[in-house]
Amino acid sequence: DMKDMDAMTLAVVRERMRSGRKPPRDIVLAFLADEEAGGTYGARYLVDNHPGLFEGVTEAISEVGGFSFTVNENLRLYLVETAQKG
Repeated sequence: DMKDMDAMTLAVVRERMRSGRKPPRDIVLAFLADEEAGGTYGARYLVDNHPGLFEGVTEAISEVGGFSFTVNENLRLYLVETAQKG
């Protein structure tokens, strides 16, 4: 249901790469399914079974987000939706 957002994201990344504007670090795109049914086979699966994929990750863009939650002065969380139902 978010193919338009996926297409826009891919178009922006492709245009930046074609123009020679290389980012200072890797950009990793992860298109996941199952968020409306609990994320069992999507984001939750990756977090539970492949946590190393998120090592060094400092930002995330999702259809939900754009804000952070400060736990304490040394810890700020950037929330990423993993499920909508279930």
